[in-house]
Amino acid sequence: MPRFLIYALILILPGSAFAQQTSFFPTYDDYEAYVDAQIMSRDYIPLVVQLGGGDEITKEQLENFKRQLDFLYVRDFENVKILKSVTLESGFEQEARAYWSGLTGYLFYYALLHRRDDGIVVLEFVLNSTAKSIMDRF
Repeated sequence: MPRFLIYALILILPGSAFAQQTSFFPTYDDYEAYVDAQIMSRDYIPLVVQLGGGDEITKEQLENFKRQLDFLYVRDFENVKILKSVTLESGFEQEARAYWSGLTGYLFYYALLHRRDDGIVVLEFVLNSTAKSIMDRF
């Protein structure tokens, strides 16, 4: 059941929304600091909105998504590590991150990024409770 809850957000956010709405950060450090701070503090709604999904789902759907994640992850995350980072052609790259606290469960994050001369663009992102669904994107 928990996997279904997180997949619900993925299904609500169509892939075309990411192509049309991108999120820009002046540097990779700015991007990383923002994503890590939002996820580690379990502040998911601003994360979804900032990374381009806010216009595709209602406020109620966002609140429901947050409630579902708060049910699965009751404490702020204390740890984060990059699981995999793949450099593609022309400044594009993929990355997977894991967030956790003790043995209370892991949350996994995937992003497709474009490094440009003027900064970092987040083209697509996914949150999921299973590593397989994230690692299968590579």
